[in-house]
Amino acid sequence: MKRFLIMALAALVAMPHAMAQFKEQTHIHLGVVLPLKEQSSRGPKMVEFYQGVLLAADSLRREGLFVDVEVHDCGRTAEQMDSLLASKSLSRCDVVFGPLDAVQVTALADFCNLHGIRLVQPFATTTAQVPGHVRHYVVTAPRDTVQAAAIDFVRKELFGRNYVLVDTHEQNEEGVALANAMRYHLARDGSFLRLLDIDGNDMDYYEAFSTARPNLVIINSSSLKAINKFMPKLKDFMREHPECQVSLLGFPAWQTYTSQLLQDFYLADTFIYTPFYRNPLAPEVKALEAEYMRWFNHPMANTFPRYAIMGYDLANYFFTGISSFGNAMESRLADITYSALQSPFLFRRADSGSGFVNHAVKFVHYTREHDIEILMRTE
Repeated sequence: MKRFLIMALAALVAMPHAMAQFKEQTHIHLGVVLPLKEQSSRGPKMVEFYQGVLLAADSLRREGLFVDVEVHDCGRTAEQMDSLLASKSLSRCDVVFGPLDAVQVTALADFCNLHGIRLVQPFATTTAQVPGHVRHYVVTAPRDTVQAAAIDFVRKELFGRNYVLVDTHEQNEEGVALANAMRYHLARDGSFLRLLDIDGNDMDYYEAFSTARPNLVIINSSSLKAINKFMPKLKDFMREHPECQVSLLGFPAWQTYTSQLLQDFYLADTFIYTPFYRNPLAPEVKALEAEYMRWFNHPMANTFPRYAIMGYDLANYFFTGISSFGNAMESRLADITYSALQSPFLFRRADSGSGFVNHAVKFVHYTREHDIEILMRTE
């Protein structure tokens, strides 16, 4: 077990405004429970997440907070979690981040519930909410929740278009689920909806698109193979039929393809829905990445998402919420002012007897003018 302790007593005198902002609770205990020592690709990601937490804790010296971060390696089995919890060293925490593996969730949730601790589950697992645990936060929303936001965005913000659903013939679970749900809702709305086979001829493509209204294309696969196959066909069609106004809806995974397809995304006026997006040109992001380099002598790993920024955002959000509102935080989530650098937070209670699931989704718009617009779901 290691501890990271930050004391900012001088700020108590120097920053009366900060004291007013954080008057509810000035001493916060955070537990981090992750497989930090695991010898796999997961281990370094968990370490980087923890390092982001440390950067967030350090930044709060300016706010007059006393932050105690306690970190434990929990392995990946239920037995390892039981052994850790038997020591009861986490019982003094205000909030715990973890675990990674679904098999460990219930035991840690039960422990946190018994001791009145908030449990924040940063990563996607097969477990969503544990019934009866009203301070359990699931940060990575289930795929169907994210896709529901994408469908809602299309129906409200991109309404009145001709929707072209493209069958790629791939058994891509994510893409098929989105296309089927989109088809159901758009048909129910009475929207203009046309189906297109990716291998169709020129006439098939022409008949699928409209010249009378803008077109939104939705393909039923998130794979790089599918978009690489479809994009040349779409570009040929757009070149031959400039009278057709075309936009494209993309998946979260498409962020990883931008090094290859950025110009195509601009050309196709692409909207990518995603629960996370890091703008590498944002001054705040550049400053944090530089600070990370100074602390740890290496850059953040080139992952999607950046795990250090994920830890930084999450720690700042809960430090802000707890310090501002103390035990009343759950009733004041809408008043937490932290603006995330990568992963936004919009927590909604799953039901009256359970905790919260993050419903925040960003829409990254690659415009024809070669700009990137970020649209945020706020309700």
